[in-house]
Amino acid sequence: FLFNLYWNYRQMVSCNELLGRDEFSWLTWFLLILLTCGIYHFFYQYKMGAAINEIQDGLDLPVTEGLPVLSVVAAILGVGIVADCIHQYELNRLDA
Repeated sequence: FLFNLYWNYRQMVSCNELLGRDEFSWLTWFLLILLTCGIYHFFYQYKMGAAINEIQDGLDLPVTEGLPVLSVVAAILGVGIVADCIHQYELNRLDA
């Protein structure tokens, strides 16, 4: 659980750097997850997938179609870690 919190933090930092703006805030994300009993995390998963697609498009790389929806579906099915793994894979590809 603690590692996943850190992992999401690092993904947010990476996305913010690649986007060139402060799109994600770990503290806001964490507080909203607590306040909404986890529902906000579904929105975050979609937003993270969309941000990765935006970065891919901005770098003229192939965009991973359906990434935002796939992220939400994985989170709804209770395997949010799969969405995190996919996000990490896509972020690693951007840095390669």
